[in-house]
Amino acid sequence: MKFSFKSNRFVKVISTVFCIAVACIILSYLFVYPLWFFADKKPHAFSITIFVIFILFLAYKVVYKIKAYLTFENPDIIEKKKRIRRLVKGLFFWGILILSFLIIVSLVLNGYRAFSFIPLVLGIVFCGFLQKK
Repeated sequence: MKFSFKSNRFVKVISTVFCIAVACIILSYLFVYPLWFFADKKPHAFSITIFVIFILFLAYKVVYKIKAYLTFENPDIIEKKKRIRRLVKGLFFWGILILSFLIIVSLVLNGYRAFSFIPLVLGIVFCGFLQKK
């Protein structure tokens, strides 16, 4: 099989790869550089900003999940108990995840990086127990 540099297909493939690489470089510069600059110049403000965004996202997900569970049309008593049980398990699951995340962040920021492994493992184990039916 001969490979010709004069073929249009080869030029199209190379130009496509080049355009994708240029687009990735431009997009990464537009998004990553400002975040890196903000994190480098004001790390405390950056940490608080990321934490607030994370908490707002989790609050939105919890409220949406509760609203979805409570606005079910005309459930019977057994179905309602199952839905409430799943809701409580979901809230415990997210509570464990949030608590372990906060403990890990606190330990890392206070310089105890080796001890941050403990809440990670415990969070995974407890969340695994909650997922069993």
